[in-house]
Amino acid sequence: MKQPEVEEVRNLQSRWQALEVATNADAYPAELFHRIVALLPEQGIRLKEFRLELSKISLVGKPPPPGMRRSSSPISRGMRA
Repeated sequence: MKQPEVEEVRNLQSRWQALEVATNADAYPAELFHRIVALLPEQGIRLKEFRLELSKISLVGKPPPPGMRRSSSPISRGMRA
């Protein structure tokens, strides 16, 4: 391959990578939120904030009131600490 062709391929690759966020349904914020919520216990934790940055997801939640029956923890349901 000649150098101009290599550069053209690299440019096209960069453009496709930039579009991945918009074209990859697995990366949509609603999909990520749905997957995270599915890992939480059915009752007890109330999410107050969901923040999505390029390489980081942040959640802020409120614990259950004292004495409320606790179901399985998020770690036991598949969420990694």
